[in-house]
Amino acid sequence: LLNYLTISKYYSDTNLAKLPYYQNVLMCFDTAELLNWGILKKVYSQHLKSSPGEPASPLDKEENWDVLQMRVVEHNIRVLAKYYTRISLQHFAHLLHLDLKEAEKRLCEQVVKGQVTAKIDRLDGVISFTKQKDTEQILNDWSGNLNSVMDLIGNVNHLITKERMVHQVS
Repeated sequence: LLNYLTISKYYSDTNLAKLPYYQNVLMCFDTAELLNWGILKKVYSQHLKSSPGEPASPLDKEENWDVLQMRVVEHNIRVLAKYYTRISLQHFAHLLHLDLKEAEKRLCEQVVKGQVTAKIDRLDGVISFTKQKDTEQILNDWSGNLNSVMDLIGNVNHLITKERMVHQVS
């Protein structure tokens, strides 16, 4: 959510129109589609790095490309969490173009930051994305479960009483 708020803030900046390639990269993050880092870097690297005689670009430094790649992976994880409820860790890593350990590490970082809610079953190699429930929903579920338990206890009590009456008659 924070990234989308930040993106919308930049859309309102009139100076962004003067930088069409930066604007295009920003628009890539505004979609709910997976971004391919290799293609993104190949298409935009020549345009986003400064040419000789121009002021230095932030993307002249390799570490800034690493940050951009990390943002692409984070975006892709949010997109996968939106469309999948369960996905194999192998397929997840393949879609992110990362190895298994790196994909799991990046997912864990997203979970710790609270950007996605997921559980990893390492034995089965499956990731389960869940929607975060608000406290009201949790309490409603708990109340419903408690009512079900109380109904079952009432039925058991009724059956025990009935059984005692049958045994007292005989």
